[in-house]
Amino acid sequence: MSLLTLNSTRLALVERNLERLVEDGAITGGVLGVADAAGNTWFATCGVVSIDGTARPAELGHRFLLTSVTKPFTATQVLMLAEDGLLDLDAPVTSYIPEFGAHGKSAVTTRHLLTHTGGLSDTANLVEGPEATRAPDDYIAAALGTGLAFEPGEGWAYSSPGFWVMAELVNRLRGERYTDDVTGRISVPLELESTRYETGAESPAGFVGAVTQGGWDAHLPEQVRQAAYPAGGPVPTCCASARHFSTPCPRYRACFRLRSWSSYATATQPAGTWVARSSGASAGNDPDRATSRVLARSSITAPPASDSG
Repeated sequence: MSLLTLNSTRLALVERNLERLVEDGAITGGVLGVADAAGNTWFATCGVVSIDGTARPAELGHRFLLTSVTKPFTATQVLMLAEDGLLDLDAPVTSYIPEFGAHGKSAVTTRHLLTHTGGLSDTANLVEGPEATRAPDDYIAAALGTGLAFEPGEGWAYSSPGFWVMAELVNRLRGERYTDDVTGRISVPLELESTRYETGAESPAGFVGAVTQGGWDAHLPEQVRQAAYPAGGPVPTCCASARHFSTPCPRYRACFRLRSWSSYATATQPAGTWVARSSGASAGNDPDRATSRVLARSSITAPPASDSG
């Protein structure tokens, strides 16, 4: 599907595929959206979702855990640092966070972190591990203190701990928390009211309860949300996600200007699987499936003037 035109025939097919997922019991319901680079959007809802433990018809204003589609938001924050002259993507991260150099990481650059080539050990990915009570700064400390799985630039491995490091770059170079920075520099200017971190013990209004497929990881959705995970924690509406990825403003599409896995491939991965998981089951991860390709532009029938979240 072209990024510059929304094909009504294909969209009708995708909407029917969503309906079939509900009919077949693969998911209970969800919100589907498509956005293109020209700012065009298309949305659909189907079935029911769980709101505070109660099954309700899926609505455009419902909020979902953003999970790994958070990465392009964090990448945008980091690239705005570079655009503002506060960060050199090719300078060692230790230029800004000296203690990051522990355990042989002195050569790791921000570009390495953005492109998942820094070699950070995934043992630091504590937030996606066993249930625990930790603050964001605890997770940041773990990422700063981790070792290397391979030398920087000598390999590739999907790396979420690097986003804790980039969150700390935002903390230090902006002089404010990364959670406030994403609100002030992205959400507010783009009128994405719902795109923010919600870390309270109680679920935010309109939040769709996320469900995992396994047993050991049932705690993960709430742990990720409450930790303000910079690689997975915000809870936007689908409409807000669409507006972010389709905005014509170059400054807010900065994450797509860098040739990096985190800022492009993550944005185009089948995020709809999390729409499905949030509804009770997984739709699968095959990027060649038509449904997954369209769900990849996670998002919601001509969006309102402002985000309803």
